[in-house]
Amino acid sequence: MRIKRVWALVAVAALSGMKSAGTPPQHTIQVTFNYDFTNAKGCKEKETGRCVKRFIIYDITDVKNPVRLFSLAVPDDVKHIIYQIKGSSSAPLDDGERTFAATAQWADGTESDKDACKVTVTVGGAGNKQASGGTKQ
Repeated sequence: MRIKRVWALVAVAALSGMKSAGTPPQHTIQVTFNYDFTNAKGCKEKETGRCVKRFIIYDITDVKNPVRLFSLAVPDDVKHIIYQIKGSSSAPLDDGERTFAATAQWADGTESDKDACKVTVTVGGAGNKQASGGTKQ
């Protein structure tokens, strides 16, 4: 159960006019990565065995205090061993260099290592910021 080709694309786009005093600006975080389902399939409803329940996206810029940003369901139509996972969400983030991670969460609630799938990007400034690459496992 590994995230094989990690963070094929991470895009962080600033949403204008969404900042109030003392509050980080709102950004849209888009993620795309490939997951290797060789050793574990996606969970079916109420399944409790060794299966992938969801993917969780974190801001791990402060490694001692990771922030869970959002989760992505395992698509119902996974038919390949390697499957592309995509998703997006909005979150308040300080501008500057940020490190994001994705984990796989199994039915028992445990998660894969945050360091196995991470990428660092620059958030804020003019226009969209995109990063490709990241860690390969």
